[in-house]
Amino acid sequence: TKEEYLTYRINQVQDFGKTMSNLGIPVLLPTGGHAVYVDVNRFFKDTGMEPDDFGGIALTAVLLAAYGHRACELGHFAFGSYDQSSQKEIAPEINYVRFGIPRLRYEKRDLDAVAEAVRILHEYRDKIPGVEVISGRDLSLRHFRARFRFKK
Repeated sequence: TKEEYLTYRINQVQDFGKTMSNLGIPVLLPTGGHAVYVDVNRFFKDTGMEPDDFGGIALTAVLLAAYGHRACELGHFAFGSYDQSSQKEIAPEINYVRFGIPRLRYEKRDLDAVAEAVRILHEYRDKIPGVEVISGRDLSLRHFRARFRFKK
């Protein structure tokens, strides 16, 4: 264990979380030492985004397509399930997008660029369309194998 590395790493992630929070992005606080989590329900709070629109999937897709930054939805789709009998989604209480920070890969300016991209998307969040599942809704580990398309 290298204390100086751990201190650097934890401070880097906490700084990223603080930057996002200061930009008005709803993140979980306090920030941990490996990732920053955006609260998707709060991110889309004042929009028409519904649980079945899978806002976390939509956010990560637009972030990747528009800015080249990758994040992971850990919420309504990843932890939810599809009830075959009622043909309805069962959404969990948690609904996050995880920004994992690989070790020794990003500098402050890289993370600041991610934060600014998310800020812009937050500003225009009412323009982000929901997504629909086109395949894989009822698969096990569905978040690894499903396919989506934006709703019109």
